[in-house]
Amino acid sequence: NRNDPPMTPFEVAKSRNFKKTLQTFHDVGVVKSGRWSGKLRMLRAKSYQRRLNWEKIMIQSIEDGNLNNVQKSIEKGASVNCVVKSYFCWTPLHYACAYGQLDIAKFLFKHGARIDAREDDGNHIIHTAVYSGHLNVIRWLVENLEVDVDTKNLDHMTPLHYAAQMNRLEIVRYLLIHDATIDAESENRVKMNEKETRALMMTFTKAKRDEIKDHLIPYDD
Repeated sequence: NRNDPPMTPFEVAKSRNFKKTLQTFHDVGVVKSGRWSGKLRMLRAKSYQRRLNWEKIMIQSIEDGNLNNVQKSIEKGASVNCVVKSYFCWTPLHYACAYGQLDIAKFLFKHGARIDAREDDGNHIIHTAVYSGHLNVIRWLVENLEVDVDTKNLDHMTPLHYAAQMNRLEIVRYLLIHDATIDAESENRVKMNEKETRALMMTFTKAKRDEIKDHLIPYDD
């Protein structure tokens, strides 16, 4: 009727009892008022906290070698590439390699863990495995995932630098067999005392000792 007063879209829907349209008007009004966005922020915060809790459980489970709990944590939302900023920016794969948990490392990689993740000082996962002395993990990284044995951290240290520094003789042999560069130079010279130098040298043949003797720097140099 032309003589009826003008009506808003909301009033039209209300006069005709269009419930779904009225609900839409209500929902949009709530969103614009900020009431719903506040609720969303609260829900997101709770979801974020739950994920953080499961990531803590996952890290602890990796240290304990509990593959079932690692799997459960991922199913509950823990990220396989989360970064533990309070501990060198390690990822779950760093933890698995550091603790020698090969089955868990394989599981994490299968579920999307980044093999190129770095610590805050640039250490690759293979650096962590070498430093911790887990040859089985190193073999998997090199032979199955083709990780570069000469990869460097921020100080230009290679896995072979770490193996020599920690006197990991078996790992030194393995890396050399797989063509690790023996004359790679680090940013800071890694030195060994006379006893460590002699012990390392005696693990090689005379020909190999003659080849590498000039690259090992004693403390007294």
